[in-house]
Amino acid sequence: MNDEYSDIARRIAGARSRLVRVLVGAAALRVLAQVLACLLGGAIGVAAGARLGFARPVTLLGALAAIAMEGWRTLRAVRSARDAGYVARKLTEADGPLRSALVSAVELERARAEIETSGRFSIALVDGHVARSARTLAGVDLVRAIPSTPALRAAAAFGAVTFVLLLSIAVTPLRAGLGRVLAGDPAEARLALDPITGDVELTLRYPAYMHREPRTVSGTGGEIRAPKGTEVELKTRSDRPVKAAEVEVEAAEGALPPPPTENSPSPSSRERAGVREQAIAPPGVAERRLGLKTHA
Repeated sequence: MNDEYSDIARRIAGARSRLVRVLVGAAALRVLAQVLACLLGGAIGVAAGARLGFARPVTLLGALAAIAMEGWRTLRAVRSARDAGYVARKLTEADGPLRSALVSAVELERARAEIETSGRFSIALVDGHVARSARTLAGVDLVRAIPSTPALRAAAAFGAVTFVLLLSIAVTPLRAGLGRVLAGDPAEARLALDPITGDVELTLRYPAYMHREPRTVSGTGGEIRAPKGTEVELKTRSDRPVKAAEVEVEAAEGALPPPPTENSPSPSSRERAGVREQAIAPPGVAERRLGLKTHA
């Protein structure tokens, strides 16, 4: 009767191998689908205006959470598959009578030595039951008994997310957002984001009729309070290298000189060409941007 026990053990081992392959394959496809979904969500967020410093960590955390959850879930299932009784139940899930017979045969095989030693039960009856279970189990198709449905469903989800992601690449904002999520901003782009200036210094040169010496004011926020006709020189320092800089000036209409024309004198070292008035200024307020001379 030892051959029947071996036959059941081989069938259980084959079923276990197939079950593990299905579990691991389905988990891997689900992880890929969820990671791609996180990337797509991050690209949409960046394209919609979310800050990259927020979108990238959230995308990464979402992907890591998906990997951790699926890994834990699969690990538990694989550990359960080590038990022959669990595999026997999975193998005969669609056949109630066979499941009862096979599970009991597996349990009897474990306790056979004890049964034979105790003499309380007929070992011949035990071996006969195992033999009948082995013959019935031989006709079970492992592919049908343990279907690959979970892996197929995971593959369908992965394919759907991949298709949507490929379609999104055709949309320029999403393509750019995906690139930023994956690779971040180029170094020059990072330097250009929100430069901060400090140490604003103003030098006031008063009109001649006031007979006042020039005055230098440090540590200001850029606000200028001076009599009409005063020349103002502004110096400030950026927290990063910049290629160009400009200052935005607001004043009552008529208080600012007219913008230079082609026949106007060239601007001084405190101004660069490109003075223009903004249409977005409030009524009664003139707004211009004056180019600044930059120094390394």
